[in-house]
Amino acid sequence: MKKVVLDFHHKEFEDLSDRSIRQFMRKVATAVRHAQLRQLNSFIFAQDVDYSVKRSIADRLKNASRDAPAFYVEKIEKGSLTAVFTVGAVILAALVREPAIDLVDDEARRRTLLKNLKRYVKRDWAPDLAQALADQLEGSELGSHVVADRVRVKEKTLKFIVEVKLITERDEDDAPRPAETLETVERAISQRLEDLDRDGM
Repeated sequence: MKKVVLDFHHKEFEDLSDRSIRQFMRKVATAVRHAQLRQLNSFIFAQDVDYSVKRSIADRLKNASRDAPAFYVEKIEKGSLTAVFTVGAVILAALVREPAIDLVDDEARRRTLLKNLKRYVKRDWAPDLAQALADQLEGSELGSHVVADRVRVKEKTLKFIVEVKLITERDEDDAPRPAETLETVERAISQRLEDLDRDGM
């Protein structure tokens, strides 16, 4: 089974603060969880089990997704931003683990569901998830004024790569706040001293 990788690039990303990184990663994690849940719900609701059981399984997966690691960080580089994440399969694993799968109390149907899931994981999970992620991310805001401008899926030998080109949308009324550095603090101190000298004269 191929893995799914998210590859983000932003050519003109300004210095990243810890707050910016946390916001970016939270928004990406939310998008990944939503894409996986949407994908798995499509699989679940296509199965031959009672609707109430399907609904219960979907609810269990939604609960499991709240604390599930959405991705694993392979690389983050500053300057021009490059971030590479491997998408986790925790929510998919939660479908197989007890008690979610045991909500199907008929053993024959449970066996059929597991066989269908095995086929789906081998053949369709990675390409379906990659496309679901591309759809989820296209045009979305992933931080303060940072937008997924172009998203495309590439298939490689061992993985599907969801390439995301990020841009910063400029809004004159609400411009992004640059990160404070020692240099900007030093300039602010110098400016205050100049103001005090001028006022003292």
